[in-house]
Amino acid sequence: MTAATPDHRSVVGARRSDRTRRRLIEAAILVIAKRDIGPALIDEVAREAGVSRGTFYNHFPTVPDLLAAADRALAEEVMQLIVGRIAPIADPAAACATGLALFLTAARDYPLVARFSAHVGLAKPGPLDIVHEVGASQLRRGIKAGRFAEMPVPLALGLISS
Repeated sequence: MTAATPDHRSVVGARRSDRTRRRLIEAAILVIAKRDIGPALIDEVAREAGVSRGTFYNHFPTVPDLLAAADRALAEEVMQLIVGRIAPIADPAAACATGLALFLTAARDYPLVARFSAHVGLAKPGPLDIVHEVGASQLRRGIKAGRFAEMPVPLALGLISS
């Protein structure tokens, strides 16, 4: 018996749905960076993405669902840039300093990132927080290597992100 191949219509529909979801996330980042989170957010995001309000709700049942997806997408994009640059740095202290400098440079050079982060909070800890995940691994490496004082990693992350 052979495995069933997906119906062409299903594949095309899934791709279209994924593109629409990405457009909504990108629109949310733009709208929130420009106007903050307000009562007309859903309508503004739908308009910016070129979709109906109903389409918005097909992809995001609530505004917090949209904010989480937008936060995650932006954090992943920023972190991919940073991780690629700090990966070859052997010294964990230098990697942490470089990563932080790159993040601050991105915030300066890309005000959209900074404004969205200020409104939603790229740096706030959470279960999907890539910023803290990458920082925690570098801090643990630095503590183990004796480059940083022994301290709880959450405390160190709090000091850095304050």
